[in-house]
Amino acid sequence: MLSTTLIDNTDSPYNMLNNQFRIDADTTSGNIQINLPPSPNLGQCHVIKDSAGTSTGFPITINGNSNTIDGSTAFVIAQPYESFTFYFNGTEWKLS
Repeated sequence: MLSTTLIDNTDSPYNMLNNQFRIDADTTSGNIQINLPPSPNLGQCHVIKDSAGTSTGFPITINGNSNTIDGSTAFVIAQPYESFTFYFNGTEWKLS
């Protein structure tokens, strides 16, 4: 079963585990930093969403944790209710 984990700024920085599928991030009270797993498996996917719609004022920064994300070290969610899937292709995280 795929699990969803709810986090807020008090959990930041948050280190994702390989077996976590979805993170709902509530930035109502502050910015959140999420670190993707450092040793992902080929084809591994994670979904991260601004669940409160407040990332314009309090962005969610996702770090590749020693892997790049579409060529960058980090990716920022800064639009209300945005959701992105991070897919590991064996070399880096790809966004969809």
